Parts: sequence; structure tokens; C-alpha cells
Amino acid sequence: MRHGKWSLRGALFIACLGFANVASAERYALHDGIVTDPRSGLAWRQSDNGTEISWPDAVNECAARGDGWRLPSIDELEALYDPAESVACGGNFCHAASVFVLSGGWFWSGERSGTSQAWGYNLDIGRRDLSATTGGSYGRALCVRGG
Repeated sequence: MRHGKWSLRGALFIACLGFANVASAERYALHDGIVTDPRSGLAWRQSDNGTEISWPDAVNECAARGDGWRLPSIDELEALYDPAESVACGGNFCHAASVFVLSGGWFWSGERSGTSQAWGYNLDIGRRDLSATTGGSYGRALCVRGG
């Protein structure tokens, strides 16, 4: 009897995950490595830069792509967080749409705080953090355009 309850719960959990992926597929459009969100009007790179970099390097990474690419605002990053979604991000799982290909969970925003810190967002736990722009603090760049 107990086995039956756990089987039912497992089936419901898997069914919910399936619905989350359907919702993700309906929200975003993917074409040539660009993820478009019609609700926000933003176009995201499907993949981050692939390694930890300093904030100035992250700014340059996105700007070098040309055509309006930039680091997202902290609000834009936070809007990607969805506790119903799960995607591999390095050795963890991030709560973002499965359409993204992420190598880590912490991403720089384009917003500074003072002269030596910038905001970033942690997609595996859903939290904003301030971090030093240079030195031992490194995040990844997930570039966006539009908005």
C-alpha cells in the first residue's frame, strides 16, 4: 500500500515536470542559439560564456557580440528564475527554462553598486547578490538584447 502512494506521488511529480517543460516551450522560442521571450521582448543567448569571469570581462564579453548585446539588468536575470523549471548548470541544477544551456548558476548583471561591486543573480537558489567586480569574485555572462 505504501509503495502505491509513493508511485502515485512520483507519477504526479513527473507529470508536473512535463507540464513545466511544455510551459517553457510555449514561453520561449529558440532559433540559431537565440532564446526569444515574447512576453518581455528580450532575446537571450542560449548559452552563457562557459567560464567564470570578472564583471569588466563580462561587460566586454556581451558588448563584443555587437548589435545591442549587453549584460542584463538584475530584474531581467531574476525574471528567468522559475522554481517549477530545472536545467543543468555546471554541477548543479538551476531554476530556469530547459531551453538554456548553462555552465554555472551565478550570473553578472550590468548593474553596479558603487565603484567596486555589481549585482549578480544565483539561478540555482534564486537570490540576488552583490559581489566585487574584480578580484576573487567571478560569475558568468548570459548576454541579452532588447527591452
